[in-house]
Amino acid sequence: MQPIILQGRPAFSDFRLTALKTALNEAIDAHDIANIDAVEVYFIESANPLDDQTTERAFALLAAQTHFNRADDGGFFV
Repeated sequence: MQPIILQGRPAFSDFRLTALKTALNEAIDAHDIANIDAVEVYFIESANPLDDQTTERAFALLAAQTHFNRADDGGFFV
């Protein structure tokens, strides 16, 4: 069974993300990193599919905003 993947709160402030992007662009010859997004991600695995009420509670408890279907939308998980 594939896990449910939820996107939570931002992991870093805008200031920290800008500093990371600047540092990466200075360290990489191509200097082409346009954006960095860092968020908390939750992977939920269950033997049985979660019902709608349980899913809603998980969203509320984790302050999740989005449900990822897959991790191949141009980004990656670390």
